[in-house]
Amino acid sequence: MLDAVADSIFKLVDQPLLPSQKNFVPVEEIGDTVEVTCTRGNIPSDFPQGVYVRNGRNPLFGVKKSTISIFGPSSHTWVEGEGMLRFGEINKQLRKTNIFEHSEKIYVAAENHRPQEIDIRTLESFHEWDVDGAWDRNFTAHPKKAPNSGELVIMGVDATKPYYVLGVFS
Repeated sequence: MLDAVADSIFKLVDQPLLPSQKNFVPVEEIGDTVEVTCTRGNIPSDFPQGVYVRNGRNPLFGVKKSTISIFGPSSHTWVEGEGMLRFGEINKQLRKTNIFEHSEKIYVAAENHRPQEIDIRTLESFHEWDVDGAWDRNFTAHPKKAPNSGELVIMGVDATKPYYVLGVFS
């Protein structure tokens, strides 16, 4: 009965994308390996090999939705969406903000969860990283690596004391 009432009040509609939002359009494919070639000049011989992984919000149902109701229209922001690295799994703890490396492991992160280790070749996700039980809170999705030591610097926030914690991991 509640669904019938909600359906009679709210109508879901596709929200149009602005030209500036084209880079944030949902994607459904996994790209193939691409060999990068240089068409002008030379790639430096000591240039490191690497991978490019696009991560970010990616609405599960393909388009941004908004509602029209007796209360007026609603809209979503471009940062909403379930995340690109999900491979058919519905997972409420989506890490869609950043990808970083530490101790030869790759992690995906979001501000409201601990990072999750992934296999960079298959993008399969593994366990949450709690620094072997030494970290008891979520931490920032944008850790920084100290250039000389390689240490990872993170910040963690919580609604209870201590509200802000800084972590440095070798």
